[in-house]
Amino acid sequence: MIKNIYILLLATMLIASCNKTEQLGPDLVGIYGPVTITQSLAVNTPSVNFATGGKVFFTAQFKNDAVWTITITGANGAIKTITGISKEINAENSTWTGMADVPPSFIAGAVTAVLSFQNDPLTESVPLTVTAERISDLATDVLVTNFLVSKVSQSWAPVVNGWPADYQLVNTTNNTYSKPDGNNYLYMSGAPVAN
Repeated sequence: MIKNIYILLLATMLIASCNKTEQLGPDLVGIYGPVTITQSLAVNTPSVNFATGGKVFFTAQFKNDAVWTITITGANGAIKTITGISKEINAENSTWTGMADVPPSFIAGAVTAVLSFQNDPLTESVPLTVTAERISDLATDVLVTNFLVSKVSQSWAPVVNGWPADYQLVNTTNNTYSKPDGNNYLYMSGAPVAN
């Protein structure tokens, strides 16, 4: 009889200790359900100077955790995407230092930031002005621009400003990207070669 009481007491303690009192992750119902915005998208400053190390961040709040994306688009087609899963967008999860995801780079001018959600068609946007574009972080960084083919060693292997290249010389104009800086830039692509 005493043995059964001990077993019952031990089982009760084990079950009681398994009760979870704190949520360990985001609420899945909130993430995959509709989004309720409790504080609209805003930006901490209406303009930013990235040349002097300026930064900008966005703020917003939601009733539940949400899978959100802020897509920042410049007038020249530059794009930066910031994503997260949270109830709040703040300086910790949305700071932008002026970098773009792919060329072209952001230039001075009007920028629009659009907030969207993975599981809800709801969107919001805020305008922003970039007063000066970001400069290189490292003194050794080089932007390849205004280049010319100065001579050709063979018809298939041009030498660009005295540097040999292993690609064919092709005279085409790529209008996919606007010019990031200067007058021209080199857009390179290729396919991997099996060894």
